[in-house]
Amino acid sequence: MEKEKRSCSPFTRLVDGSVYLVNKLMPDSFLFAIILTLIVFIVAIPTTGIAPAEGITSIDRIINLIYKGWYGGISGTIPLKIAVPFEFKGMWITQGIPFNQTVFAPYNLFIYIVGAIVLCIVITMMHPSPDKVVTISPELIARETMPPRPAKKARSEMTVAEKIENSIFLNKFIGLLGVLCFVWYFIQMAVNGQAFSLSIDMVNSIFLFLAIVLYETPMDIVRAFKRACGGVSGMILQFPFYAAIAGLMGYAGGSNGVSIAQEIAKFFVSISNTTTFPLFTFVSAGIVKMFVPSGGAHWTVQGPIIMNAAQSFPGVSEGKAAMALAWGNCWGNLLQPFWIMPILDIAGLKVRDVMGYCVVAAMALAVVIMVGLVVIPG
Repeated sequence: MEKEKRSCSPFTRLVDGSVYLVNKLMPDSFLFAIILTLIVFIVAIPTTGIAPAEGITSIDRIINLIYKGWYGGISGTIPLKIAVPFEFKGMWITQGIPFNQTVFAPYNLFIYIVGAIVLCIVITMMHPSPDKVVTISPELIARETMPPRPAKKARSEMTVAEKIENSIFLNKFIGLLGVLCFVWYFIQMAVNGQAFSLSIDMVNSIFLFLAIVLYETPMDIVRAFKRACGGVSGMILQFPFYAAIAGLMGYAGGSNGVSIAQEIAKFFVSISNTTTFPLFTFVSAGIVKMFVPSGGAHWTVQGPIIMNAAQSFPGVSEGKAAMALAWGNCWGNLLQPFWIMPILDIAGLKVRDVMGYCVVAAMALAVVIMVGLVVIPG
């Protein structure tokens, strides 16, 4: 009776519903990266005034930013960076923000302690029943060869996610779109009388898009990368796409002179007041995090706007503004599948096998963070 009551509880139904929807709708993380790339590419054209072919070169401008930033949390680089003199040229400068306004501020300690307790409770409650538990066998971890290609299902038996993963049209479209962008780039180079040149990032990208064209479906290229690179294949395959996304999100060299990240940050700043500014900073940072998994690129593209805007709200400390951005970045890790890929490869799981649980954990943690940023002083 107790087991039946637990299975019918609202929380259990929420978890089961989240897991069910994610399993049905969320494609492989490689497809997730491609879809995000297309969205940002399309949005960047009217938002930044960037020429379509110019977007493909953004990867060259962002790679050097990926490792210059920070990650949130008690050992995060951002409070360490701003604890000493730090400057975003022309936007914001500080002589140093002490730890008692960031890491050890009351609001931050509240988020750490209460967040840890809440997540422990939620994760314990989410533990599936024995018949739904997936365990990792020693043979799976020790294997040295890739499992055979799974039997192809009839299209009528596939979920939405599986149809996307096995779409020949989508794979060819993405591959040919990349190739055409490179061709256009070289034509523009010739028309403008520029000397022919290639960067290492450009060469890698050309081979990547040619490989996508030559394989039949997106999952075929995912399996090929796994055979070649093992557990790190997902990060190697997807990093160029996320680097390009970060470049497009932060690129302000179009005719409009603004970037997508700046527009997102400015929108939330425009609807904020002294009370809600930390809250909307957290929300906007979570949105940007979905497109820019790298903490370094995230801080680079959004940090200047947020820290400059914080000066417009006298009741908000710069330390709290910085940590609101940091918590948005960290919270987004629960919903952004990029960093979880290595452990999933070891376990033989797909992102959609765990993302439903991550969504529920993210909702619980978001409540704690919002309370900490809005209610607790600091």
